[in-house]
Amino acid sequence: MLRGEGGEVEIEGGKLTFEEQIALAEAAEKAKQEAEALAQKEAEAAWEAYKAEQLSIANTKADALTASTAPVILSKVEIAKTKEAWLRAEVSNSKKRAEDNIKKLALTIDPDERASIEAEVTNELKTLDGWVTPRPVDAKRILEVKIRDRKAAGMDVKALELELAALGKEVKG
Repeated sequence: MLRGEGGEVEIEGGKLTFEEQIALAEAAEKAKQEAEALAQKEAEAAWEAYKAEQLSIANTKADALTASTAPVILSKVEIAKTKEAWLRAEVSNSKKRAEDNIKKLALTIDPDERASIEAEVTNELKTLDGWVTPRPVDAKRILEVKIRDRKAAGMDVKALELELAALGKEVKG
């Protein structure tokens, strides 16, 4: 127990001189710094453990995504080989973006960012599919959109409306 004002301080069992008080304060400060350093090391160790765990999860997800997307990507690339050069280029670009995202996923420790990257890969696979899978053409809808756009531009749409009416008769007939 410390008591006193000024020069000497009384403690149980005696008095401390000014030099002893300074030494005691320095020892207390050193103990405080050592405790903070230990807490910092423990925090760093916990962070490193968390990071290692998240990287392990990321690598596992990336490996699984690579395994599940590789056959899909390969089949789309094979289909694209028989198509025009511009389409082959678009398929190649989509393939590269999907593969780059999977590589990025393997290095991502943030679970939310991983989910976002996985969604990007899924969207890129849909884009890949869109390049090589023919879609049915709705001629009526195409004409309706052309009419809407030309009306908005103040252009004549009589010929398109006649074509739309004729198409409507063919569908009914």
